[in-house]
Amino acid sequence: MAPRDGMVRAFRYGVLRTNGYVLSAGTDCVVVDPPEAATGIFSLLGEEGLQVRALLCTHLHFDHVTGCREWQDLTGLPVLAGLEDLEQCDTGFSDAAKFNAPPVRPFAIDVIAPGRHAFGRLLCDAIHVPGHSPGHLCYHFPRQSALFSGDTLFYHMLATTGFAAYQSAELLARSVAEKLRPLPPATAVYPGHGKRTTLAEELAWGTLGQA
Repeated sequence: MAPRDGMVRAFRYGVLRTNGYVLSAGTDCVVVDPPEAATGIFSLLGEEGLQVRALLCTHLHFDHVTGCREWQDLTGLPVLAGLEDLEQCDTGFSDAAKFNAPPVRPFAIDVIAPGRHAFGRLLCDAIHVPGHSPGHLCYHFPRQSALFSGDTLFYHMLATTGFAAYQSAELLARSVAEKLRPLPPATAVYPGHGKRTTLAEELAWGTLGQA
């Protein structure tokens, strides 16, 4: 039996304890920031009658892509990511050596544009939220009240921006206020690191700034 609609499964992986996710609706599912140990997860999804419709990356820093090649080999799907990140992905991948992580295995990347997309029964709004990386995308699934925020919005804090020339704390804060703050407060937020939160919680805490 397939999981209930809107079910989110979280997987923590890699040297920086990155969060990867599977979101399902009916027999369709998407994988966000594809986690390592893909074969076991993929087999479980198959046993439950789920079909992977998309592999989504919030951004192309090394710690969010180490599972991509295995997922691609299993599904035959390209990894979808923002244009501006694709243009500088070699820089993001090369940071693996700084953390004594294995090199990123090559995988195919297609650009996903900001806006509404359908992955089977799953409707997704890809939202461009630059600041941590130039092409960073957050994925909002309005029917499931779920936002996969990658390295933009964490529990009670915004992402770090101090380790690369293309990063900007000011741009990130403005992007979050303009793009994420207007979403429904009841939206559950699934970040790239750490525990989940909600937009209502972050509004109350002040993380979302002023629109």
